[in-house]
Amino acid sequence: MRDMKELLAKQSAEIARLKQMHNMNFDDQLSELFPDVAENHWAYEYVTKIAGNGIVEGYPDGLFKGDRMMTRYEFAAIVYRMMQLVKGAND
Repeated sequence: MRDMKELLAKQSAEIARLKQMHNMNFDDQLSELFPDVAENHWAYEYVTKIAGNGIVEGYPDGLFKGDRMMTRYEFAAIVYRMMQLVKGAND
């Protein structure tokens, strides 16, 4: 468990560094919960924060469905939303 916490801390630091590097307007305080993402799941923090910042929206039934494969359309939507967070992004 300690290894997982250390890994999570390293990942969080790296994400913060990347956000700063790319001038991303990402609010760490925003989060959105999905009933199918358990609080003890390793990706819980990441999923809730990217959803809270509008990068992912989940499905119409309110679920995240993290166990299924992502389509190219879903990936394109995520990339587009991320680009919109970068200062000075344009079409």
